[in-house]
Amino acid sequence: EVSKVVDAAGRAYALKTTNPDSKALYEEDFEIFGGVLLQIVTYFVGAYRSVFGGELADHLQAMVRNVVDSVGSEEFKSNVMGEFDLRVEARNLESARARVQGMRGFGSLEVRVPAVVRHGRAALLMEWVDGDNL
Repeated sequence: EVSKVVDAAGRAYALKTTNPDSKALYEEDFEIFGGVLLQIVTYFVGAYRSVFGGELADHLQAMVRNVVDSVGSEEFKSNVMGEFDLRVEARNLESARARVQGMRGFGSLEVRVPAVVRHGRAALLMEWVDGDNL
């Protein structure tokens, strides 16, 4: 969630925070996700096999297994849960800001990446940038 906040001197900032309840829900979902998804897929592949035959069902089962394995992997879980650590977002913003600084060739379009003021695991304070979101 991002909110516009103003300090005592009248400077505007964007304050992004994470919701600890959302993080807990994601963690619970990952605990039950793999087993339930695999049961659902097994049922539907079996139904598909009985209607269309073996080879197509084998291909379908292999594709679905790949998706289940990818989504159930520790790497995927780590990437999703990493979204709740705003220190990572702060590093990404600083990197993006360095890359676009001084860029030319957009005509009248100006690309601005907000400067990071302060950050922690659950909060990120950035300069407020007026304009349209991309």
